[in-house]
Amino acid sequence: MLAFFQQFAVFAFLAGFGFFLARKGKLSSTTTNEMSRILIAYFLPILLFHSFLRPFDPDEALSLAGIMLFTALVQFLYILLSRLIFGKEHPIDRFAVIFNNKAFVGIPIATAFFGPKCAFYIAPSVVMSNLLIILYGSRLLDPNASKSLPSVKSIVKQPIFLSFVGGWLFYLLQVPVPEIVLRPISALVAINSPLAMIILGAFIAAKPLSGLFKTKRVWFVAFIRLVVFPIVPLVLLILLPFGSVELRMVTVVAWSCPTANNLAMQTKIYHLDTYYASQIIVVTCLGCAVTIPFIMTLARLWIH
Repeated sequence: MLAFFQQFAVFAFLAGFGFFLARKGKLSSTTTNEMSRILIAYFLPILLFHSFLRPFDPDEALSLAGIMLFTALVQFLYILLSRLIFGKEHPIDRFAVIFNNKAFVGIPIATAFFGPKCAFYIAPSVVMSNLLIILYGSRLLDPNASKSLPSVKSIVKQPIFLSFVGGWLFYLLQVPVPEIVLRPISALVAINSPLAMIILGAFIAAKPLSGLFKTKRVWFVAFIRLVVFPIVPLVLLILLPFGSVELRMVTVVAWSCPTANNLAMQTKIYHLDTYYASQIIVVTCLGCAVTIPFIMTLARLWIH
């Protein structure tokens, strides 16, 4: 556990640096949003693709397929539970607990503790959750959304989807990647975690913090997202064990992360309460410093 707090101190420093730059006016909200889009559109797909550049292992490939099915099951349960807890009238709350920040927070934390291969384990969950945001999340927030599903073309052209499919093909076919290509890819991958933490700190700095302790509902939503909902996949992993202990621990970390950052952007698009959405994101980002070690401790006791 000491190792966790040491690593978290590194992340806190990077996030604090981003916070400092934003508060000093060196990182504007516009710049932070653009950096976030670049991270999601380019750095994250490169990271996911890079994670597949490894020797083929049949058991590992089977476990990856299991993660995809597991992700679908967990997201389905999250949708049902969110409806049960919040009803139909609170779409922001439901989005906040259903979709979490596996890419910005989950991958850096898991990688710090279990090594670079963690991105390989988390990749299916990241891709499927992002696709579910397109298929379900946007419609959850937009009461006037068309009932027709997005076109296949609009889904398959997503960089994160293309990198996942491309990575799978390279992994299954064991396509060799020349060192002259692999080196710059590895250099870009190394930037992902520090950049994600700096952007996260800048995002928090852009939001007024004075009202965070005044809205009880924000803290209730944060409790559901950070404590209640991570217990669901943890229990499932105990009842339906698959893969190695390490893979299951990484999966627990992935589902223990704070609310997805794009909730703020989505609420802005659909003219909902962006300030309230931002409060939830900030509180869950700060709160996960306490809850992730707690959930990891439970996982170490229960997963063997």
